[in-house]
Amino acid sequence: MEQIQRLHDLQYWSNVQLCGGLVRNWIKIKPDNEETKAMMKALNEMSFYVARLKDDSDKKDKLLIEYKMERNKWFSKAMEFQKKFEHASKEILGF
Repeated sequence: MEQIQRLHDLQYWSNVQLCGGLVRNWIKIKPDNEETKAMMKALNEMSFYVARLKDDSDKKDKLLIEYKMERNKWFSKAMEFQKKFEHASKEILGF
């Protein structure tokens, strides 16, 4: 799944670079064109927005992994204490 996401990311950023390059060329040809400047601004804002979403998603995934590891650690400890309790119960109470 991660490889598929990386492929989608690569496709997205390749398209952003292609579009950015085209708009930069248009700005070189007509530097005073307000529509082209607005398009470049919008493209930059979209790129930063997507980058921020990707960063947030990566951080969320990392936190989930950390939470799962912590949960598993506490679950193992709980199982260990349960076994000790059952063993102690058998020795003391005889059942």
